[in-house]
Order: sequence, then structure tokens, then C-alpha cells
Amino acid sequence: MKRNIILYAIFITAIFFYPVFAHADKIGQYFAVNPLPAPFALLGIGSGLLIAAGLTKNLIKT
Repeated sequence: MKRNIILYAIFITAIFFYPVFAHADKIGQYFAVNPLPAPFALLGIGSGLLIAAGLTKNLIKT
């Protein structure tokens, strides 16, 4: 059971971060032209991590 929970956690995190890694060059070009303040960037990354953690927590409960 623990192995399945760990695999689900990795899978959910990968779903949220796949677009970031797959399109890193396009994202980098966009932010080079339109810089984003650090608090907004941290908010975006933090939200993704919190959503992934919440979904993982729900999987652990079931």
C-alpha cells in the first residue's frame, strides 16, 4: 500500500509539473520578454505543490 501511495504522489506531481518542464524553453522566452515579479512566481509554484499535496492526501485517506 505504501508503494502505491508513493507512486500516486509522484504521478500527481508529474501531471502538475509536466507542462513546466516540457515547455521550459517557451516559458523562459516569455518571461525574458515579460518579467514576472517573484511573489507571483512563488505563488504559482506554491499553489501547484499545495494542489498536488491535497490530492495525495485524499488518496492516502481512501
